[in-house]
Amino acid sequence: MAETSNQTLVSSGVTNGEGCDGQMELRVRTPASSRPGTPNVGSSTLSKEGFDSSISLGIISSERSYVDHAIATPAGITAVPPGFDTNPNVFPTALEHSGRVFLQPASPTDILDRRYARRPRIREYNGESQPIPAARRSFRHDDPPPPWTSYKHPEGQRYFGKKLLNKFQLFTDIWIYDRQKLSNIEIFEEQFLALLQEQADLPDGTEVAVYIEEDYESNSMTCHYYLSSDSDRAIFWLEEVEDDLLTLRSRPAPKNYYLQDATETQYWKHVEMFPNHRRVSTELLKEVKELVNFWTFDAMSSETSTAPQGLSSYLPVLNNIPDNGSAPSVCIIARVMGILSNQRFLDLHGQHEARLSREDTIYSQGEIEYSWLLRLVSPLLFFMPYEYFEQLRRVWVDQTVHHLSWSALRNGLQRDWDSLLTPATVMLTANVGLLAIQSIDTGHSARSCAQIASYVSTFLSLAIMFLCIILARYHKDESNAAETCMYLYQRTKLPAGLDMLAISFSLPAAMFLWCMVTFCVAVAWVCLDRTNLWTRFFTGLTLGFVLLGVTTVIIIELCPFPPDRVAPVMSWRDELWEALGSKLKVRHWWKDKLRHRRWPFTFIRRRQRDLEGQRES
Repeated sequence: MAETSNQTLVSSGVTNGEGCDGQMELRVRTPASSRPGTPNVGSSTLSKEGFDSSISLGIISSERSYVDHAIATPAGITAVPPGFDTNPNVFPTALEHSGRVFLQPASPTDILDRRYARRPRIREYNGESQPIPAARRSFRHDDPPPPWTSYKHPEGQRYFGKKLLNKFQLFTDIWIYDRQKLSNIEIFEEQFLALLQEQADLPDGTEVAVYIEEDYESNSMTCHYYLSSDSDRAIFWLEEVEDDLLTLRSRPAPKNYYLQDATETQYWKHVEMFPNHRRVSTELLKEVKELVNFWTFDAMSSETSTAPQGLSSYLPVLNNIPDNGSAPSVCIIARVMGILSNQRFLDLHGQHEARLSREDTIYSQGEIEYSWLLRLVSPLLFFMPYEYFEQLRRVWVDQTVHHLSWSALRNGLQRDWDSLLTPATVMLTANVGLLAIQSIDTGHSARSCAQIASYVSTFLSLAIMFLCIILARYHKDESNAAETCMYLYQRTKLPAGLDMLAISFSLPAAMFLWCMVTFCVAVAWVCLDRTNLWTRFFTGLTLGFVLLGVTTVIIIELCPFPPDRVAPVMSWRDELWEALGSKLKVRHWWKDKLRHRRWPFTFIRRRQRDLEGQRES
């Protein structure tokens, strides 16, 4: 267990809500050399309803669960990454000491996740009805106990706020109409005020958000909190914390100035949660419109723009927001600004290592090497896995998904799989028809080469149909960025990672090519085996032209020659035609070319270097 040092912040007389007067000593746990440690707790005689008379306040550092990825998504400011724990900040040991209250730093994302994850429920309707008093016209909630104010979020959540020391504001989702919960929040308020009074440099208008978790078995509670500053657009705490609370471990922060966009992202998350006491200023509305206009144009004019997805669809909504807009407009502005600031943080916007293209990595990496599995299987699959691997690598950059790139890849795969179903069915029918010919099916146990090739083609046709149906159905729905990130994250944890995914994507098309090859072998064997000379001649001649044409197309499409490689070939052709006028010239011409017999090998090596250079670029 890590040792911790104690620092006494306040020692003063405190009177609780029930008239119990006593000495309260608050002890703050300072960061230890090793993590995680156990909370260090002082003592107090402060009591409230629901807790015993010995309640202590301890401030504990946060130990977040590891978050492997982050993504850019229009569904919210920050989508939930794979492996994200909806309750990551609670120490397992924090509730071991009965009758104690613990302060624990949290982020707005943590509290917002709890708002969605821990919803109360009402009883199922059983047909009973409730009477309505005569002349009852209002069905609103009663006013909360003063000085609390009740707010109704545009999304439907009711939250509460109050002034602290006439310059701070406290906000919470705790249902303070419940006396027990109100008592808990008052315990937090009284003890937290002692800490606020020690901070002389806090700006006016600082807002405090808190979420309280109760443990009735140990008679204790944990108060998750953070503070926000409108003037700085920042989230902060009263103790030293790890940067995980801001970054969610989506990006490293070598220096503190890397966290500017991260803290602004969390600030806008806070504004989105508690918007009702705010108004949209003219300057803020102008700022968000200019940013959205720029990123929309950047996405339209650049194929590798780092702009978040769907910003163009936000413009009509933003143009309808009035100046001095109320809570609904504040929520819209906060969400859009959060999306933009989160994208800036993911791309290290404004830093020396800023990402300018969504296909570039921000990490220092060596040359990308293909796995032995990909190198072994790709020739058998007509080198299609290489193509899909490169597309996946451009989609999955720094363990981050850009939704536009993934949508383009998914739509292309869907078209390929859909277009293969009909040809595979035709090939299956053709093979069945070929095997049904009496001259081929002799009835003997020994099968001819044509029959064996047709059997292979038949099984490949069935496999293509199975794979296309399974893959097309699995990727049928348009997934959001979070689901895509989870999908790719899980695949990268498999042996060979993206290599296996690239191979699986290329299987249907590669199998179809092998299906046609084996069917051609079967037909060619029928035409050439035990037939007369003329049949073999015309069949072989046609087959030769077919092979020549297919080979030419493959060379042109798969191995395009750059202009500087075509020029020597064209000069050869001109020299050859000029030399045809004399046998002597032709003989000297070939002798001159054979003298440079190393040229083809040099050409091949240069071609390999060009391909490696293109792959690196």
